[in-house]
Amino acid sequence: KYGPLLVSVGTLAPRKGFHLVMEAVAKLKKRWPTLRFAIIGGDGPEGAMGAELKALATRLKVADRVIFAGPRQGRELAAWYAAADLSVLATSHEGCPNVVLEALACGTPVVATPVGSIPELLDSPEVGLVVERSVEALAAGIDKALERSWDRDRVRARIADRTWEVVGREQAEELRVAVSARSAVGAGLVSAREATP
Repeated sequence: KYGPLLVSVGTLAPRKGFHLVMEAVAKLKKRWPTLRFAIIGGDGPEGAMGAELKALATRLKVADRVIFAGPRQGRELAAWYAAADLSVLATSHEGCPNVVLEALACGTPVVATPVGSIPELLDSPEVGLVVERSVEALAAGIDKALERSWDRDRVRARIADRTWEVVGREQAEELRVAVSARSAVGAGLVSAREATP
């Protein structure tokens, strides 16, 4: 019988924190003897830690628990989220991470670090936990989240209102503000040049 499954999704870059989640899994292996961890992603412009992560899994004696699934898209990625007990994001910095939105859309609770929009997305204990970016905090958060019984419909409902139309309006407003700010800066530079003797 398979045990709990964690998934982390993203390019294999140091800032994504796959190594920290793996160390947390190593800390939890006695308490959760059948815990598994799937890393979904591949090399990207920020780095490629695949070989390093595989070596770390061996060193931590969790190689039999870690699944290197490679990059996945669309329905296949959704199937990984749906199969997982938790999605974990141990990132050092983000904006509004798609991987958190994707997990929530699949009804998968999230354990993630308090950067970017993550605290806003996980603003309810019904959808996930926000933890500090350390092995100890991640291990404690994962342990606490695995102990819970999650209502996956409630998790999914957290972002049910984020339709294409809503997101499109938000992006249009962001662009409008950026263009307006740029125009104001440009006008200021022209005025400054005109005022210079």
